[in-house]
Amino acid sequence: MGIGHGKLTEITRDIREFIDKFTLKADNIEELAEKMEVPVKTFQATVERYNELAKMGQDLDFGKRPDRLTALNKPPFYAGKGGYELLVVMGGLIVNPQLQPLDKDWEVIPGLYAGGNVVGNRFAVDYPLIVPGISHSMATVFGRLAGLNAANDTGNKK
Repeated sequence: MGIGHGKLTEITRDIREFIDKFTLKADNIEELAEKMEVPVKTFQATVERYNELAKMGQDLDFGKRPDRLTALNKPPFYAGKGGYELLVVMGGLIVNPQLQPLDKDWEVIPGLYAGGNVVGNRFAVDYPLIVPGISHSMATVFGRLAGLNAANDTGNKK
């Protein structure tokens, strides 16, 4: 898959040093869970489930693309805290055309509007790499529209 939007194809010394500086490394899943300070048994069960799905070639839990499923079974194992470098959400809240989030029954949640990167279904399951900045522009426009819609919502005025 490459590293970072598929633009890098090899790991240089600088990239390796960056990874080593900002990640936890362990020789087994239990040790990694301990370093992450998460419940060991829960983490082990999560990794086992993911590995089952990777072996099946189908993510029944979250819908990850099959070509991106890779079993976690070869040490060393790494964990790192994510940041906000990309500012894009592949999931997010389902909204109507007025940017009102919908509940599980596809009904509007009264008085709530969504803008920016919490709005879901903008990119389906893959970010379009050929249009740099599309997430930022959509976040800006949707944020403004959500704000205007909320300001004009007579149900929100007292």
